[in-house]
Amino acid sequence: MKYPESSGVLRRLDQQEALLIGPCDGTETFAATRAVSIYSKVDIVRFASVTEPTTLSSVAMFEPTIEASLPQMFTSLSMDLNALCFTEHQIILFCRTHLKLLRKSYPTFLLFRVGRLFFVAWAFDYEHTPVVTVHDFYVNHALPADPYRVVVPEFAL
Repeated sequence: MKYPESSGVLRRLDQQEALLIGPCDGTETFAATRAVSIYSKVDIVRFASVTEPTTLSSVAMFEPTIEASLPQMFTSLSMDLNALCFTEHQIILFCRTHLKLLRKSYPTFLLFRVGRLFFVAWAFDYEHTPVVTVHDFYVNHALPADPYRVVVPEFAL
């Protein structure tokens, strides 16, 4: 999927180089990983599921331009939430590979799905270690237009 430079809610960040997530076999889940510290208010062990393998993928990074909720941010790019989702394994790999893009104080949001439920991984850099907190996607409180980041799949290579 190709995204516009601005969705009215999010603005695409210029990247010096392509942002890529390597191929994944789909077996690494938040419940089992040791590569990323995971904190969750939802029972990720109950929902964890191995997924299909994925190929090398390009991703796009955005930041909010106005105050918006997570559903408003993501649906400003596409109403097809499935097209905006990563697998848990892809999120883990993104956090490990692109740690320098994660911030200490402001999360980077990545959408994923388990069964029919959508969740958002809030990814941070904590003392040079990737940390992910898992939240329900349908939290409708607005976040200020601060330097949060939203990362979505762009296309498989």
